[in-house]
Amino acid sequence: MVLVHPEARRRGIGRALLEHCIAFLQPRVTCIKLDATPLGRTLYEKLGFKDEWTLQRWESRRAKIPAKPRGGRVRQWKSEDTRAMQALDQAAFGVNRWRMVRRMARQPARSLVGQSPMRGINAFGVLREGARAHYLGPVVGESIAAAEPLLRTFVGTLPWQQMFWDIPDANTDAVELARCLGFASQRPLIRMALGENKWPGKPLHIFALAGPEIG
Repeated sequence: MVLVHPEARRRGIGRALLEHCIAFLQPRVTCIKLDATPLGRTLYEKLGFKDEWTLQRWESRRAKIPAKPRGGRVRQWKSEDTRAMQALDQAAFGVNRWRMVRRMARQPARSLVGQSPMRGINAFGVLREGARAHYLGPVVGESIAAAEPLLRTFVGTLPWQQMFWDIPDANTDAVELARCLGFASQRPLIRMALGENKWPGKPLHIFALAGPEIG
């Protein structure tokens, strides 16, 4: 995350910070990614970043109480679920980030998995507490049928409290569900990549990001 105070902008501070970060990362990784605001996108393009896909932050201050979830079973995580959840997440995100996901689930959070009788675990997600609002994500699933019971359960847990939910625009099923549950679009973002993007991930399987600052 790169932030520059409004009174200090247009002095090259943001660019200097980014160039320092890029110089540190490039010997260590083949691809660098970030989620850019429209304001910052021009600077990132000048540094060689390319658009990957767009997303929106959705916000609810008074979500609709969702109908009781239908479909597969929803339950708490268990240690024996790890291998199946890690495989789902790596296929959706593009690389193995399981250590980070596991840390988020240990914060003040609610962590759930979705399970179908025939296919086993087909979705997982986390609802986390924040300073200003609760944050819904990450949520990963094989399909909307797999992810929707988790999403409705999470929203139904705290229907009257402020909640943020970041969704890839390409995942139109998740976008439509957010609208249905009373969420409104707050701001657009653009996922950008610098370097050889061998592992782009699958935004159709990402029903909620972990956060624009962490992917």
